[in-house]
Amino acid sequence: MSEFDLKRIYDDAKDDFQINYMRKKAIHNIDSLYNYICDNENEILVEIPFDLSYEGFKEDLEYLWFSLIEIEDGEIVCQSIQCPLYVFGIQGGEIYRFELQDISNWIIKRCGEIIFPS
Repeated sequence: MSEFDLKRIYDDAKDDFQINYMRKKAIHNIDSLYNYICDNENEILVEIPFDLSYEGFKEDLEYLWFSLIEIEDGEIVCQSIQCPLYVFGIQGGEIYRFELQDISNWIIKRCGEIIFPS
C-alpha cells in the first residue's frame, strides 16, 4: 500500500471539538447507511480523516471521501473518489476497506435530495 501504515483518527486522538462532534454524529446515525445502501439508486459517500501529524506535515489531518460499496462485519468497502494531497498509499479509483468507526462524516444522495448525519 505505502511505505508506512495509514493512520486514521479515532475520537480521542485529537482535542478538536468539531471533528469529534461530527464523527460522533456520523457514527450515531450510521443506521441510515444500512437503510440506504441496499437501494442501488442511492450514492453514499463516506469521509475518512487521516492523521498527518506523525509525518511532520503542515496540516494535522487530511479528509478523504470514498464511495461506499458495502458494509460487512463492522467494516466498510469503498472506492476512493479523490486523489489525496498528502496521504501516501491512497489512489483515486482504488477499492479500500476501513473500520466502520473510522468514518468522520457521510452523505447520502437519493433522488435529488441530500441526506446528512445530522
